Amino acid sequence: MGGVGNVGEKRVRVRAQFLRLSVILFCAELAHGMLLYAIIPDLVRHKFPDALEVAAFCVGGYTLAELLCKVPAGHRVDRFGPDLPLLLGLGVSLATVPLILFTGEPLWMITGSFLHGAGAAPVWPAVISSWTRGRSPRERGEIMGQILTGWMAGLGMGFVSGQFLLDLSGRAELVVNFAPILMWIVTLGALAWTGQRLGYPALPEEGDLVEPVASEGFPPELKTMAIGLFLQNLAFGALILPFNFVMLDHFHLTRMEFASMLVLGGGPAVLLMGPMGKLSDRVGRRRAVIGAMWVVAPMIAAAPFLSFLKITHWSLILLLVPGLIVAGAAYAFLLPAWHALALGRIPENQRGRSLALLMSVEMAAMTLGHVLGTPLYHRIGFWVPFVIAGTIFAVLAIIYHLGYILPTELHEEKHGH
Repeated sequence: MGGVGNVGEKRVRVRAQFLRLSVILFCAELAHGMLLYAIIPDLVRHKFPDALEVAAFCVGGYTLAELLCKVPAGHRVDRFGPDLPLLLGLGVSLATVPLILFTGEPLWMITGSFLHGAGAAPVWPAVISSWTRGRSPRERGEIMGQILTGWMAGLGMGFVSGQFLLDLSGRAELVVNFAPILMWIVTLGALAWTGQRLGYPALPEEGDLVEPVASEGFPPELKTMAIGLFLQNLAFGALILPFNFVMLDHFHLTRMEFASMLVLGGGPAVLLMGPMGKLSDRVGRRRAVIGAMWVVAPMIAAAPFLSFLKITHWSLILLLVPGLIVAGAAYAFLLPAWHALALGRIPENQRGRSLALLMSVEMAAMTLGHVLGTPLYHRIGFWVPFVIAGTIFAVLAIIYHLGYILPTELHEEKHGH
């Protein structure tokens, strides 16, 4: 009876841990999305109408600080556990929000955004290392799907809710200003919930396979995987702004129609991230990554050429809707599977810093993609970034299929039949 009781208590702790981590990640990303992509651009338009580049410097400063601090934050998570780095980071982020919102000087707003990014650096290493520690290798795809769902849902809802709040008038401006502060307070509250440390309580059930703690040193397979990760995110980053321009300038969608397209494409990605991650555990994570890339590569490359079709506006929308749904589902299949494969190569005692390094690679690639995508769109041809991105995904799928860069599952990661 004692054993049954211990198992029951363990499951309760794991569920409580998942709920706390979900609240922390969701609220933190909601605050990021609201502040960076909705409120800061609007504040800059009103405070500094002759210096709109301040908004770009704020977002760029945030990204740069998070990029610079991600690996050191991961080291702190590995050394001290997730609680202290996460508490300090969230405290710094909370303290910088008033500086961003209420300053009348561009330099102070940029400085506040930079410090905000530094404070955000421990969030991902702390959440992932805490939620994956001691878990069965067979669950990695499902676990990464759960974590990525919280990230995408929070960031997306932050952008949407920020836009909604900005549409309000009068005293509601106070709500706009204080909403990010409120979200950071909720996030800190989730961290302090019940007064218990996050630690690493997600222990496996009896009979589950657990990965051994490996020796020090960055895993060699992870170094080659970083090459693929960089190219994948470079392609994604190069598409973000051109996608917006194509939808509005070449497909002639209204902003309401464009917002609906974003919901249709992003909705399946968010809703299916967990189930697709679990499915990748069963069908094979490597197979999931390669299959998803084969789906999205031709769709991305062909997308801009839809503007040449002699069809009505609504016929074009009817073509776009299923395409975006399929692309969102494929993305939901790819992302958890790829991260689960990477997770299998990282020793538990190095998880914080190794994941932080991979996240830094992702952010650097996305930033470079932003820089390259728009000039390709404007100066060479609106279709060029799409063709290049589709080609990158197709080439990566071939390279992965031939057995390079992307490793196969370890024996202990595979589900039994």
